[in-house]
Amino acid sequence: MYERRWGLTLLCSLLILVLGTGLTWISLLKEDSSVEKRGQVSLSTGETAVIEPPDVPADLLTDVIRLTLTSDVRCSLSVSWLGRERTHLTRGLAILGLAAYESFTITLGEPAEVRVTLVEADGGRAVIRYIYMVLGRRMPYLYLAIPGAVLCLLGLGLLAMSFMRFLMKRNRGPNAHGAEEACRN
Repeated sequence: MYERRWGLTLLCSLLILVLGTGLTWISLLKEDSSVEKRGQVSLSTGETAVIEPPDVPADLLTDVIRLTLTSDVRCSLSVSWLGRERTHLTRGLAILGLAAYESFTITLGEPAEVRVTLVEADGGRAVIRYIYMVLGRRMPYLYLAIPGAVLCLLGLGLLAMSFMRFLMKRNRGPNAHGAEEACRN
């Protein structure tokens, strides 16, 4: 019976360890995700519009943030935004000359309000269409990391116990188990 318990403990510890490792590995899987906001603003020469970023979920690790602007007429735009570069704020400013229905994409460092001012346009008025896109990765199974780690630790503990039992049996020799049973009777 002692042999069976040692083998059963070893088998259970290995199964629990494999299960915990599998759960931990699954928790690290990432999937691509994106959030976008589309809209349009109608501006006269000298007017400014503020384009708000899309609502970004807290679990989205952002990789690329882009704002694409398209105008219905030939125009010049002044585009500005505030960004954050590690330890300090930065200001971005671009003067764009767009042909009718031409697109221009601005890459941003983080989701931020963007101010678009119409400097000049054919006819004095322009409709600016925009797509504010945030591309990133999500880890939807991250909640499995803690149970996986607990199972790994439990499996390692059981593995250590079964290995210690094996070493104790080996040091006592094959007749030691029979002698223990004789003493109990």
